[in-house]
This record gives sequence, structure tokens and C-alpha cells, in this order.
Amino acid sequence: MENETTIRLFVFIGLLALLILAETVLPRKARALSRTSRWATNFGLTIANTLTLNVMAIVMPVMSVAAAYDASTNGYGVLGKVSWPIWLEALIAILILDFVIWAQHLITHKVPLLW
Repeated sequence: MENETTIRLFVFIGLLALLILAETVLPRKARALSRTSRWATNFGLTIANTLTLNVMAIVMPVMSVAAAYDASTNGYGVLGKVSWPIWLEALIAILILDFVIWAQHLITHKVPLLW
């Protein structure tokens, strides 16, 4: 998507404005903390979350490649012990990864097995 960042920013600002208006016009309970204190905390958490996600988007792929390189050099794992053609090892790795993701969805979504 070409303007994804801009769209996300406007959706965030729009929802924030809507919730600020709702909080002001229709308060559900009396405030225990001042609005300034709560908003400073919430904006701080939003900024910290955004920075953390951006750092993770860079670090995680690098760590994955580093782990794969380490496993390859040290012969870790089942496919590191065999000397099959690279296309066969890649196919097996993709199929196992796909199976694990499928099994994870079964577990997390509590999908009943068909057999």
C-alpha cells in the first residue's frame, strides 16, 4: 500500500479525537488521576511501543539470519546432519515450517481436528 503510514496516522488521530470527545462529553466515572497525568503516561507508552516495534522489525530478521548461519556452520539440526541436495533440504524445511504454523493455528484457535 502506497500511503499506509499516512492512513494509519490519520486513523489513529481520528480515533484519539473521538475518544477524547467521548471522555469529555460522556464520562463513565469520576477521574482518579488528572487528565494530563494519564495522557502523558498513555502517549509515553504509545511512543515506547512504536519505537520497540520499529527496532524489532530490524533486529528480528538479522537475528534469524544469524541463527541460521550459526546452525549451518556448526551442523545443528536434522538437516545439518545430512548431505542431501539443497533443493530437497529447502523443500523439507518449508514443509516442516508450514506444518508447525498450521499446528499452531489449530492450538491457538482451538480448531477441532477432522479425524
